[in-house]
Amino acid sequence: MKLSIIIVSWNVRQDIINCLGSIYDHHHSKPFEIIVIDNASSDGSTQEIKEQFPQVTCVANNQNYGFAGANNQGIKLAKGEYLLFLNPDTIVHQGALDCLIDFMDDNKGVGACGPKLLNEDGSIQRSAREFPLYRGVLYRFTFLKYFKIFKNSYRSWLMRDFDHKSQRDVDQLMGSALLVRKSIIDKIGGFDERFFMYYEETDWNYRAKKNNYKIIYVPSTKVFHKIPIYNPLGDFQYFVHCRNRFLFAIKNFDLIKIFFFLITQLFWTLIELSTNLYRRNFTRLKVLSLGLRKGLKLGIHVRKRQIRHSH
Repeated sequence: MKLSIIIVSWNVRQDIINCLGSIYDHHHSKPFEIIVIDNASSDGSTQEIKEQFPQVTCVANNQNYGFAGANNQGIKLAKGEYLLFLNPDTIVHQGALDCLIDFMDDNKGVGACGPKLLNEDGSIQRSAREFPLYRGVLYRFTFLKYFKIFKNSYRSWLMRDFDHKSQRDVDQLMGSALLVRKSIIDKIGGFDERFFMYYEETDWNYRAKKNNYKIIYVPSTKVFHKIPIYNPLGDFQYFVHCRNRFLFAIKNFDLIKIFFFLITQLFWTLIELSTNLYRRNFTRLKVLSLGLRKGLKLGIHVRKRQIRHSH
């Protein structure tokens, strides 16, 4: 088997049906399989998939294991030489899969690659980014942006100056469409399930780069990704996002970077607290506080385990 496509689904019945249809509607010269891991959807997703696409391996979980845990389930079932982690709200462009596989076959030193992501209207969606740097975070969340301090670092982090036309080695590709070698997963592991969702693909890309694997953005391939222009996070998503920033930094950064990261987060936290107090949004204050506490606690716990194992 050349390719295993792993899709994690949760209450997105029509989106995933459209996604699967876009894959099967196009001719692909390489043999592939599709594995859908459904995180306890209540909208009849799994039944619809089994009826319309009986060739798909569909696993119906009885609880939500998150993006990380469900993808790891898919990894265990996958038989392909390559694994494509694909969001259910994507539409695969004609020839995209063959193009990505041909690229990996021709570039043995590359560990992962990803396509150009497009919005539904055809405009370019951010398809790659650099790892979060404390300078960029400091600029983004503090008054320093008004003085243009660290502005270039912030724009570099988000790759705002990247035209998405050039093939290049990047720090991180988006988890909405990420093709990796199965052999690398076998060496460095899958997604860290402690993240549940958010930053899990950042963490995986970071580990791959740390092990000297190249991560390449391939603009000649296209995948449409349905994502709202304005997509505010709900309370749970906000909590996880807050928590996982700390988990990612404390787990992966050296002590100096952690120190500066925590300083930048102090600025960000003060601004968030002030904003929510002004708006009298006490629920957000509680969620923010919980996310910070849990992130620090979990990050320190993970760091201690790493230190013990290193000895």
